[in-house]
Amino acid sequence: MLVETMNCRRRRQGLLTAAVASIGLEAIFGIAFSSRATTRALRLSRPSPGLCPLSAARAAGQEGDVGRSLPFERGGSGRLGRWPTDKTPEEQLAIKLVQVDEEWTALQAEADILSLGSLAPASAREQETEHRSRAASLLSGSAVDRLRPFLVPTEYLDIPPLRGAEDALRTLLPADDSGLVTNFLSKVEPLSGAARAFWQAELYLRQLDAEAGDSAVEEAAGEAKERIEAETTDWQQALQGSILLARQNFISATRFGYFLRRSRQRYDLERSFAASGKESNLADWLGKARPADAVEMVRPASKEASSAIEHRATELFGAEEMLLRQLHGRPSDMAQLEMSKEGRKQLSLEAAAFGAGLFAAEAAAAGCYRLDYTAAGSRNEGPLI
Repeated sequence: MLVETMNCRRRRQGLLTAAVASIGLEAIFGIAFSSRATTRALRLSRPSPGLCPLSAARAAGQEGDVGRSLPFERGGSGRLGRWPTDKTPEEQLAIKLVQVDEEWTALQAEADILSLGSLAPASAREQETEHRSRAASLLSGSAVDRLRPFLVPTEYLDIPPLRGAEDALRTLLPADDSGLVTNFLSKVEPLSGAARAFWQAELYLRQLDAEAGDSAVEEAAGEAKERIEAETTDWQQALQGSILLARQNFISATRFGYFLRRSRQRYDLERSFAASGKESNLADWLGKARPADAVEMVRPASKEASSAIEHRATELFGAEEMLLRQLHGRPSDMAQLEMSKEGRKQLSLEAAAFGAGLFAAEAAAAGCYRLDYTAAGSRNEGPLI
């Protein structure tokens, strides 16, 4: 009986990997993996950890007064307190970035002490784990800070995301590049070269391809579609509307926003060494990039950035391990995301803006802190999704 249960769990884990690829690609490419693949919005029955400023404003009947300069406690990390209210959003951000630099400098000093090896092995490991967690929180918070001049970042899933992510994207990305995010999230537009390069790299990074470029994106989506359609309709629909899948889609959009910033940096650098280029824009250039090169631009440059993405996703959706356990029960056990279609769109746009901001936050952190850079050709660490 135990062996059968373990085999069932392994099968479910493999199906989840397929489902993530299939449903994620369906949302991007318009691939209908099931004739009845519809989003089922059910209320998530878990207590809210508290009220964000928008909740408080609604309770006080002052929702219309919520704006760009609203004092906002950082959710989750508890750092730095409220934003100064007597400054413009741009001045607020400048002040916060100086404070973040000071925190990175202090964190590096602690890392230097740890490197001396004066602690017992067990204590050293515990301190290193805490140190990595603080670095992820600091980097994630710094990326979120870069969104605050444009919107009140999402903190709780029971509060519909506010508009403003489009403005953040237009500032954090060049105009042509921000349009690639719209294409990435579209269910009807043809794939841009950027989206195709991204998903092909993800097939390798998620360990679905042995070598970068082994499978065409459409081929991988078709295979995943066949596997997931073998499951019951109830299971497919439960996964389609689940918090788990929403978490994964948030991570994918974040990584795409980061990818665009990193690709733009390399594209501009290559063009600066050439009198002229055959590719007139970033999408065309990425469409012709070698799969191995795309992998290097999709994978975050540092382990701290990878951890920051997971940190932000956990703040919003909960721990991945907790959500994964729901797959081992009935379809009704999967927690569902209650959010409108427009709310999901705004959340995805915010995720992409967060990814673009993360690239800038990582670059700034490198001036004060020794980041742990990922190795060329390496894959994602931890769970495949």
